[in-house]
Amino acid sequence: MAIYHTRGISDRYLKEFEASSDGQLAAGVVRRVWETKFHVLVPDARTDPLLEYHREIVRLEGYVTLLTLPMLYGDAVLGTVGLYFDAQTVLTEEYIGTAQDIADHYAIALARKTGLAPSTAGRIAACLAGPFGDETSSE
Repeated sequence: MAIYHTRGISDRYLKEFEASSDGQLAAGVVRRVWETKFHVLVPDARTDPLLEYHREIVRLEGYVTLLTLPMLYGDAVLGTVGLYFDAQTVLTEEYIGTAQDIADHYAIALARKTGLAPSTAGRIAACLAGPFGDETSSE
């Protein structure tokens, strides 16, 4: 499993997480997100069975509530986004929906950057060209 960007997570946590995945999807939360293509909300990471293999590092890192979202481009999961809260936090469906929308926008950007999706530049040029293929209007 490759981790490309993080913020606010210790190197110790990342090293243990990567080591535990042994080149495969980590057991628990991330695996469930990849398999279901649906977010996973963990209200209390200190006791949730999905994090049983990471219990000590969760305690050391100090987070409690965890929301992991798929980065979806069509039916493909391109990655995950994890939101960590240092206190037990109730997240509304509206909050989760907004967070998923943002994760999906990241997925679109990643798909364009990696060539999985067409760039918007060609579509913008086509719109500017007008219905007759030129950049001027004949009104």
